[in-house]
Parts: sequence; C-alpha cells; structure tokens
Amino acid sequence: MDVFPGILLSIVLVDALVVGPLTAWLADERGRDPAPWFLLGVLFGPIALVSVGFGPRKVGSTFKACVECQEAIFSAATSCPFCGTDLIAAESAEHRRPAPPAGDEADA
Repeated sequence: MDVFPGILLSIVLVDALVVGPLTAWLADERGRDPAPWFLLGVLFGPIALVSVGFGPRKVGSTFKACVECQEAIFSAATSCPFCGTDLIAAESAEHRRPAPPAGDEADA
C-alpha cells in the first residue's frame, strides 16, 4: 500500500483550503491584490505566506505615508503606530506652513 500519494494530496488540500485564502487575506490587508497572492499561496504554500507577510505595505488608497517617519499606515489613522505622531495636528500644521516667497534671492 502506497501512502505517499495520500500524504501529498493532503498537503495540496491544506494549501488550497488554508494557506491560499490566508495569503490572499494578508495581501489584501497589506494593500496588495489578493487574487494572484491566493494562487501563489496555493502553489507555493508557506513560502508565499511569508513573502507577503514580510513584504512592504503598498501605499495607495488603503494606506498613506506618515508625515514624520514615512511608514505606510492606514489612511483613517489619527496617530502613527510606528513613531506616535499625531497625524491630525501634523497635517494641519503642514497646511498652515507658508510657502517660501518667490525671488527671495538678493539682487546684485
């Protein structure tokens, strides 16, 4: 009786039913497209899961960059979880900062 095909089939099913959706969910949380990551999770299993987990977050509609440390954070965040900056105060101060005057160079 050959046990190896049964074990191999079990591993493929676990990848397809557990690791694939988990990889897709994590990719979506990190601002990536979940469909290709689902396929990568099914094909490569834990390797794809670790790759998307340790990869950088993608700044886009879900994420924005912190004004101080430039880390990718959720767009709805009011403070940066990395450096602790109060984003509401920092962004309003950035809007109030006057632009440097044009032609500020000394005339010769």
